[in-house]
Amino acid sequence: MKKIILWWGRFDNNYSRNRILRNLMVKLGYQIVDFKPFISKFGSFQAKFSINVKPSLLWVPCFRHRDLKSALKWACKEKIPLIFDPLISSWDKKINEQKKFIKSSKESIKIKKNESYLFDKSDFLIADTEAHKNFFIKEFNISEKKIFVINVGAEEKFFFPNEKIIPSSKEILFYGSFLELHGVDVIIDAAKLLINKPIKWTLIGNFNKRDFKDCPSNISLEPSIGIEELAYRIRKASILLGIFSGSDKANNVIPNKVFQSLACGKPVITRLADAYPKFLTNGDMGIYFIEPNNPKALANLIVKLISDEKQIEKTGKLARKTFQTFFSEDQIMKQLQDSLEKVFIGI
Repeated sequence: MKKIILWWGRFDNNYSRNRILRNLMVKLGYQIVDFKPFISKFGSFQAKFSINVKPSLLWVPCFRHRDLKSALKWACKEKIPLIFDPLISSWDKKINEQKKFIKSSKESIKIKKNESYLFDKSDFLIADTEAHKNFFIKEFNISEKKIFVINVGAEEKFFFPNEKIIPSSKEILFYGSFLELHGVDVIIDAAKLLINKPIKWTLIGNFNKRDFKDCPSNISLEPSIGIEELAYRIRKASILLGIFSGSDKANNVIPNKVFQSLACGKPVITRLADAYPKFLTNGDMGIYFIEPNNPKALANLIVKLISDEKQIEKTGKLARKTFQTFFSEDQIMKQLQDSLEKVFIGI
């Protein structure tokens, strides 16, 4: 009989991280059952009447901190191990990224204390990078033994090379939600430095035009697009951009866009960060690193790369090889399988 993994919370089934892990769990032979409470706070009460299976594991997916307390209560009562895949720290986001409160404030201390409690009570945590794992250990005093690392990766049915698609001449592409950690201001400043160069800069995503009224004329702003169209646009571009903020959070993550671009066989430029494995040497494996908050370094590297189409093509092939070797769905499946086996062995 298949082991049942109960996914608990008001999560988004279509978010890339969730889709990848759910598909891989099925491939590994697990049965997935969803429980989405009407109100997160009262999830444990609703579960008494709504859950009619005996799961082997309870999984609280990314961003669902609000569901975790009720999930912990139910899992404890039913004696079922619980894994939380936070993807972010709410304290890190509010304090280090959004800067809503200073670190020493009562509000900051309260938020961190609450999150520490939730992390500590969870049987296991998932981190998306080794840097994030170390962050959880350092900031929340979580035991290293209860944290597993599973990369974000990319959905290979959408993101893959297509040699029939001829790249647009000298197009630099960034896409995302324009969060502060993305460092879009660095991209804009780099574009300004190259205003007289025949280079097209394209930014795709949800944005407020009022916030980009000072964009130079060589930048094209486009609204968000569907995943298949996005994959096509990645293949059409010459070079893809990652993130460039100097924030601590940006130092701990490898964003979706980096994995997706590598999967499509495209050269990527992003900020140097502890999140990346040490074996990823600069430029030799399809990915280039620059210091954060450095538009001049970004502009200089783009001028160097864009002048040599053969080098771009060569680097693109290296990018695809890097993805297949280290970040493919097969690699993520191994990480997931190892993590789940450790959980069930420890029961």
